[in-house]
Amino acid sequence: MNPFKHEKKVIEEINKKLGSQFKAQPGSGNGWVKKEDGEDDFCLLQLKSTQGKQISVKKVDVEELLLHANIAHKTPVFALDFGDIVLLCIQPEDVKKIANSYEGEQDGKDLYCCDFE
Repeated sequence: MNPFKHEKKVIEEINKKLGSQFKAQPGSGNGWVKKEDGEDDFCLLQLKSTQGKQISVKKVDVEELLLHANIAHKTPVFALDFGDIVLLCIQPEDVKKIANSYEGEQDGKDLYCCDFE
């Protein structure tokens, strides 16, 4: 499958589960205009995908996502896609912010989050 089509499919699955409106960025990461794999009004998304058994995440990838999200005034979200499992990684202080951002966008379903305080 074309890498962009796969990326778009995974982002659509995340949108369905989270109630977000992430839009996949064609050619993401290889240009100066669109630095990450997806974004919506609230968050900037970096996606790592594999059909294998492991994903390698470098600290520099996370640091770049944090920088780009800070510049864009958005919350950073790192997605790990193993084909049948998709995990979203966020900073603990962003849990409530993300839950509140998508509140009301779940067709009556509430997003629940834990309290780290």
